[in-house]
Amino acid sequence: MTHNAYDDIPYASHAFEPTSIEHLYTMGRLFGLKPTDPEQCSVLEIGCSLGGNLFPMAVRHPQSRFVGIDLSKRQIELAKQAQAEWEISNIEFRAQSLVDLTPGDGTFDYVIVHGIFSWVDHATRQHILRACQENLNVNGLSYVSYNTKPGWNTVTSLRDLMLFHLDPIDDRRARTKEARSLLRFMQTAMKDVDTAYARFMREECDLLLGLSPDYLAHDHLEEVNEPFYFTDFMKMAHEASLQYVADASLSSMYLANFPEHVASEIIHTEDLILREQYMDFFRNRRFRCSLLTHGNHQVIRDLDMLDVGTCYFASALKPVGEQDLNFDQDVAIQYAAGNIHFEAKQPHQKAALHVLWQHEGHRVSLPQLLAACADLLNMAEEQIETTDLIGLLRRLVLAGAVELCMFPSRSQNRVAPCPEVWWLARAEALKRQYVTSLNHEPVSLTQPMRVLFQLLDGTRSIEGVEDAIMTFVSEGELSLPGQDDIKNATEMVALVQSWVSESLDKIRRKGFYV
Repeated sequence: MTHNAYDDIPYASHAFEPTSIEHLYTMGRLFGLKPTDPEQCSVLEIGCSLGGNLFPMAVRHPQSRFVGIDLSKRQIELAKQAQAEWEISNIEFRAQSLVDLTPGDGTFDYVIVHGIFSWVDHATRQHILRACQENLNVNGLSYVSYNTKPGWNTVTSLRDLMLFHLDPIDDRRARTKEARSLLRFMQTAMKDVDTAYARFMREECDLLLGLSPDYLAHDHLEEVNEPFYFTDFMKMAHEASLQYVADASLSSMYLANFPEHVASEIIHTEDLILREQYMDFFRNRRFRCSLLTHGNHQVIRDLDMLDVGTCYFASALKPVGEQDLNFDQDVAIQYAAGNIHFEAKQPHQKAALHVLWQHEGHRVSLPQLLAACADLLNMAEEQIETTDLIGLLRRLVLAGAVELCMFPSRSQNRVAPCPEVWWLARAEALKRQYVTSLNHEPVSLTQPMRVLFQLLDGTRSIEGVEDAIMTFVSEGELSLPGQDDIKNATEMVALVQSWVSESLDKIRRKGFYV
């Protein structure tokens, strides 16, 4: 076992939402494949790090089998320690080079390769794609993420600057520390310069300084970091007898998300791979998560005809500002989530978005949505145009405004009298900053929130949680936001009650309660 950078600086290990086997299964089904049910499947993760992506899936799917391999012996040892502590028996961690992986190591329904492909040499990339084919079951899906051009063409200049500056330094931790100093210097140097290059450098430095040092050490400062044009990646995949199924993000594939004059030109490109490459150029895309399968499968890719009727829907869309949330035909309601904006005009549109907003990220089935819309509109379900509603949901999914999954939410959309966060998230909160929701979403916790998670084991009432937080604050073991402005005990009680209430609701919205 050779020594490597991940033994010196273990990589932050947490869940990555697009790799969820529920998501991979859903994508496979939508594109006409027959992937294996996540409840009884086998999963291989190449480059599993500390197991942060596998543990949540293994706990949620106890009848499935998981194998994680990583070249870093130290990371595998730490993963095994956590596995023993948490008594999770359906994972096997191996300190193993992916180069040594053969069909004799087993075949799997899902093969996950996240954050590896761009950081290894050409021969190792060939081994990765070979494993994605040879170690993949007949109806299996492989997930591979990688840095892409043209987006990384501009980022490369900053990476080159850091490597040039760090050349005399050998120690990895010292290199990372000096790199952060260089980024701060570049921020200052470009502060008052009003050029496109200066604006890019300031934004990129802000981004990198806001991320963990281990991310900088491995994603930017490793000896190998090679981005690819999508066409070049797919050429390698085809040589390994793999074909493209889809991007892990449906909205990234949808031409209608481009301005009409751009989409009308690209649509004449009949070759799917070339079409996606042109979209990458227009977006200046820098990262991809590609789903692959065996080359002999027929993949159905008509996005406008996706069968979403059997799925569950969730959305982060919320009404913009103060609006009259009635369902009158003449009153439009503006909804937004991040950079996505949508105007609902028709009564069934407004009712559907209102129901999704009420569930705030928790999944709703089409029958549930229909019933709730009928109640809001004071009409029978049969009077609602199901076809129109499905069309609306499909458009919102393809726009990136609604997420879909073929499985219901595992979390409770309410704060119980004695709130209980699922046990793995509480266990993770003891060890690290990131915890995993029941939707396989990594959520960063502040120190007060990490303490709060330990109190939410289902044994305390909300008043009991408030009392415990008050005790921690009074004894100086915990500091809450806004605490420095408190003038007396009455204000402190109000602060604790307000913080607990807001935090419990945030935990609900993020999907942690059982």
